[in-house]
Amino acid sequence: MRKTLKITISAVLTGLSLVYIVFMPTIDLGVWSFTPFSHIFLFIACFISPYTALMTYLAVLGGFIIKTGNYLTWLRAASHLFFIVFLVIYIKIFKLKTKKHIAIAAACTSVIHAGFEILAVIIGLAAGFEGNGTVYYILLVVGLGTMGHNLLDYFAGFFLYKVSKLERFVKSRTISQPNIEAADEKNIL
Repeated sequence: MRKTLKITISAVLTGLSLVYIVFMPTIDLGVWSFTPFSHIFLFIACFISPYTALMTYLAVLGGFIIKTGNYLTWLRAASHLFFIVFLVIYIKIFKLKTKKHIAIAAACTSVIHAGFEILAVIIGLAAGFEGNGTVYYILLVVGLGTMGHNLLDYFAGFFLYKVSKLERFVKSRTISQPNIEAADEKNIL
């Protein structure tokens, strides 16, 4: 992929992430809240390149900082860096060529995402940031909620990425069509 195209795609995904997070409603359940499909652009960015993933990550973090004054939310958003680094490295090694690799990436990112969000909430509560919750509440709601939210966003992002890639393929085949007509004109002459 050309450098200019990567920068353009990074800018679009960064902008979409920021706008989406700031304006989408958030469901708040105490120490855990979620904005539906807020990770889609982040996952698409990971499928494109590490640079795109980093820029989109910063937009997601910035979006949550702009949207809320809740430090726990900021810590949870900052913890996304860990599953992003894992996914970028995993994609570099395995290329997501098989359904098995796709499923392993989804499962691992959801566990890493949930684990680091749980850790972020525990650190935030220990530091005295607002919010309260028992260990069971944190493990069940933050852990399982994040895993489910991650899996939904991962597969939605993967689907959108594949659909956009297919669209580019179709357009490239359509663009080459005039060459066939030019060849027919040569045969007529």
